[in-house]
Amino acid sequence: MNKHTKVYLNRNEFGTVSGIKFIELHYADLTEFYYPIDLLVLASYKYHEGSTQKAFEKSFMEKYGMSMKEIQEEAALDLNKSLGVWMSKEFDVEKVGFKRIACIELDDRTITAECFAERIRNLFAVINLADGIGINIENIAMPVMGSCLKNLPDDEILSILVEQSRFAMEKTYNLDGIYIVDNDRERVMKFDRKMNEILNRTDVDQENVFSDEQCDEILCDMWSKMKYYREQVTSGKFKKRDRSDVLIEFEARIESRELRQFEFCVLARKMLEFIIYDIGGDKAGNRNLFQRIEYMRKAELASPRITAYMHIIRAFGNAEVHTDEEVEYSIEENYLDRQILVECLSRVVDYWIAYKYRSNKKIK
Repeated sequence: MNKHTKVYLNRNEFGTVSGIKFIELHYADLTEFYYPIDLLVLASYKYHEGSTQKAFEKSFMEKYGMSMKEIQEEAALDLNKSLGVWMSKEFDVEKVGFKRIACIELDDRTITAECFAERIRNLFAVINLADGIGINIENIAMPVMGSCLKNLPDDEILSILVEQSRFAMEKTYNLDGIYIVDNDRERVMKFDRKMNEILNRTDVDQENVFSDEQCDEILCDMWSKMKYYREQVTSGKFKKRDRSDVLIEFEARIESRELRQFEFCVLARKMLEFIIYDIGGDKAGNRNLFQRIEYMRKAELASPRITAYMHIIRAFGNAEVHTDEEVEYSIEENYLDRQILVECLSRVVDYWIAYKYRSNKKIK
């Protein structure tokens, strides 16, 4: 199991007018986070120095000889007096792992849920302002903001973080994803459960797909076929566009044997989008997924049977990406649906390999 699958806990993907965005929950040390980050967000408490900021400031001082006070003095945007938020100048991401720091000032004795929500909104307002002056922020990482606010329960804090994050990404074109990172195991596991509750996920949604022997066998067989052609795919245009990340994710899931049902629905959709682009190119890419599938059929790049499988995958993915409405399923229906999705993805992968890398003819 690699480092990512050990500490990754939860993910919510959702559709917006500017594409699919995500919120991820990680059990990890924010001061040593393993993804390059555009903006690292910290909280400064008026009466209590948050443990995350204290650890970060100590680490940053040891490595680079700069304190948070010195960083703020040279800030690119300092709206601390009016909005309670400031943003630093740019750092060398190769050296520190992030481009900028943003800090939110919080009064941990008197703050209310309404004030906390307003301060989070202010953060995203500053990110929008930064975009307006040419500072591009595509992803951010933050701890569990407000963890030192004793008068606010953890459940309420997470609800505010998720709701405000989703709202901000729906309105912001460039911001694609938010990582919520915390190294307090008890707190982060509580947040994991609350995140599933907010997203109306059932126990079946959280079952491991690999616990189904039939699904395990098909998925492993699928990957054994795919990895043979992996170098051909990742060596060209896909590497530049980061579209091949789905292959890396798929491999990690096979190795870890950890893939919850709601995650598989999203992963299958991403795999479908990757395959359509690999075959259809830019002509298929500048549409929504339904239109891209229909383009494949009308252009005779895929048969009606194959595009029917594609629409089934799209429908499963839509249920996770585009709606928060609670839908009740029986265990039997979920169990059968899971196998149907695995079979459909397997057939589409077979089509992709046969069309693109073997016969170069569409599958009938």
